[in-house]
This record gives sequence, C-alpha cells and structure tokens, in this order.
Amino acid sequence: GLPQDTARIFYLREVMGWDVEEICREFAISKDNCYVILHRARNGLRRCLQYRWFDLAEEEGAGK
Repeated sequence: GLPQDTARIFYLREVMGWDVEEICREFAISKDNCYVILHRARNGLRRCLQYRWFDLAEEEGAGK
C-alpha cells in the first residue's frame, strides 16, 4: 500500500543496500527528503504487519 516511489526507495535502501547518496542522485531528492521517505515507509510496513498479520494471528488463535 505504499506509493510507488516510496516503495522503490525503501527497497533500494533496505534490500539492495544502496547508500542514501546513491538514492538521492537516482531520484533527484535531498538527503532530508530521503530520510523522511524511509521513515514513512518503515511506519507503513509496521502498521501493515500490526493490522494485517499480527491481528489475524490473534484472531485465529482465539478461535481454536
């Protein structure tokens, strides 16, 4: 559910291991903007895991 560029930046940083400077050059953004985008992406992933994965696991366990 992340915006496309946000997801790409997160992927490049966290999965591919790109430096922030490389990402900034590729997307023509400032370092500050890059850090904000990464922060938002991490929060989005955290919310997704909390509401769609962990809550689901609790519901399944309660039904047994």
